[in-house]
Amino acid sequence: MEGSGVQIPETIIRDRLAADLSMLEPGLTLVATEFQLSNPDGAGGRIDVLARDEFKNFVIIEIKRSDAAARQALHEVIKYASILMRDQGIKPTHLRVIIVSTDWHELRKPFSEYLERPVCHTTGYKIRVDPTGKITHSERLKPLALAAPIEFSPTQMIYLYESPTVREYALPRAYDAMNAVGASDHVLIRCNYQGSNPQIIFPYGIYMVIATQPVIDDDDDDHFWGTAEDRLWQKFTKLEVPRDTAESGGRDCLAQMLQSGWRVEVAARSGRFEKSKGILTDDDLLDSLVNFDDASQFWMCAQATPRFDEQWTEFRRHLDAILAGNALWRGVAARLLDEIAARDPEAKISVNVYNLADTAQMLDGLVRNPMHSGHLIRFGSGH
Repeated sequence: MEGSGVQIPETIIRDRLAADLSMLEPGLTLVATEFQLSNPDGAGGRIDVLARDEFKNFVIIEIKRSDAAARQALHEVIKYASILMRDQGIKPTHLRVIIVSTDWHELRKPFSEYLERPVCHTTGYKIRVDPTGKITHSERLKPLALAAPIEFSPTQMIYLYESPTVREYALPRAYDAMNAVGASDHVLIRCNYQGSNPQIIFPYGIYMVIATQPVIDDDDDDHFWGTAEDRLWQKFTKLEVPRDTAESGGRDCLAQMLQSGWRVEVAARSGRFEKSKGILTDDDLLDSLVNFDDASQFWMCAQATPRFDEQWTEFRRHLDAILAGNALWRGVAARLLDEIAARDPEAKISVNVYNLADTAQMLDGLVRNPMHSGHLIRFGSGH
């Protein structure tokens, strides 16, 4: 019994649960307890309870009585699911996993992380049992809200200045204002124009980048509109941060500034951008901002290799989106990448694309890169 110090064997809890699977959910029917699995490639095992639900899906039910034992659960159910799918031909869409435990203290975080990419549909239940092993209560476990991997928001902003003194005065105030509106993950970039265009009358800037889905206060929803990032910028612009003028940034903006004679450097990092300083340098951040995934709908300059499946899939998805509207080039690009990957899985692929659907972007690219004249796409392959 949870919290009583009574050690009830898992076999008793298993048999009690198997006799009344409705304690977990209605419609479950028992197939077997201690269902034996053989594994020609390694250790097999026994599924505590194998059941089927009302939709004829197979359900692996793994029972863990104690917190210490619960740490083994994820490894075991992944192994069992893999054996059923690989050796017995069960489709992952027809397979489910339920993990049952009296104590989730150690298991809850890895369980929540596993749910980001489960091998099949998986749920957890916390149970209470009496001294005889009878389950008296079951409650579906709510996974932890895990922080999403940090990504740059495509909605960015630049404050521009005629004087570097005013810009430097504004920098710490911009930093404080970002945190005040809830954008704890942000980067401030110091920009200096060093080109020869006389029309640039504000040659100093603070380029501001936030992470996607910032946590912001929703009390004033009636006064703000748009996405979370839009509402954040609306709140930010109302705070006392000096500026001579302001412009919206985003997607290709920083890359275009660099091509136009601006020089940039990271002035401040906050939140997870600051915490990652030991492994992601300022140059890494700037490079990511110029070339970050899905940064542009019309331009792509990136590298990838078929050796890394997930990166390769994302690379191809982005390229396919860039070439939307041009069936000929989409087909050519897909066939070429298929051929390269089949011929040399270790290849390093470089792609530079201008989508002709964006005439202004295309002309700008052709002017700055004459080698691209007459070409929509350029591939490179090597090691």
